[in-house]
Amino acid sequence: MALVFLRKQQLLLFLQDATHLVTKWRNRLLLSTAELCIGSKAISVNHLYDIIDNPAFTKFDHCLTKTDINPKDRQNFNSCLKITNNGLLRILSENVNTQGTFIYLQMLKMIIVAYVEKATTITEHIEQLIADAYDDAVTIYDDLEVLDILEQKHVLGLNSLSAYIFEHLNTNSQMYNFSSQVDIIDSEEFELAADDDEDINSDNSTYEDSSSDNDHTDDEEQEITTKFINTTKRDFFGTKVYDTIKPGVQNTYFKVLINNQTKYLHKRSACWLLTDETNKLSNDRLLTVMQNRREE
Repeated sequence: MALVFLRKQQLLLFLQDATHLVTKWRNRLLLSTAELCIGSKAISVNHLYDIIDNPAFTKFDHCLTKTDINPKDRQNFNSCLKITNNGLLRILSENVNTQGTFIYLQMLKMIIVAYVEKATTITEHIEQLIADAYDDAVTIYDDLEVLDILEQKHVLGLNSLSAYIFEHLNTNSQMYNFSSQVDIIDSEEFELAADDDEDINSDNSTYEDSSSDNDHTDDEEQEITTKFINTTKRDFFGTKVYDTIKPGVQNTYFKVLINNQTKYLHKRSACWLLTDETNKLSNDRLLTVMQNRREE
């Protein structure tokens, strides 16, 4: 909306990068002092904690750990990908008490698709995308009281709503010329995250550490497990779970029963599945420096 008030010639202009915008959206959800709601529906990070602690769901279903929703880890972009995965959104959408959180995270996912994912072409960012986004918003808010209020104000249509917002901003906003002044920029607004897990060129669909198929293990670790895993998930994309494996790599897999079906689970995937929290933040600067020194 701020672009409406730009002059034809602008001396200096700051734009917030999409990755920083996404992490800010996540951090607002994790704030303990924030009381968020959409219509009459509450938005709360406690809904995510409840899903993690619920024995009815496994990590295969939601792909989350408590570290992913740690409010101190403010620059964790991978966490934004995890809290918007399809499995978690499906669980939230099926509970009437978590509809507000579902809508909040669904909007976060739309921001990632529109501004971060490189697969989205430029032509998808123009007028057609605006119309599609409006249609999606109407669908999302269909069960809330928001649409009724907009209809009462006669601003439910896209054109009428755009005109109303423009008039509201034009009436309540004032323009100031700061081009001759030196402003003190809040350093928090321009933090640069140099963390490995924020590299958006990496495979964002993988929620675990990869491992070489040639790991060496003790013979006693090769025993067939009697662990039964029940999950609502049918597609294990992003985790190393297979129906069959090559004999040469059988030492790196456990044989398990998932939904009463025999599967082969990679040992690193098993560690990921059993991990509830990690011992370090994604933006651990000291660890990054130590790793760089070892490489040198």
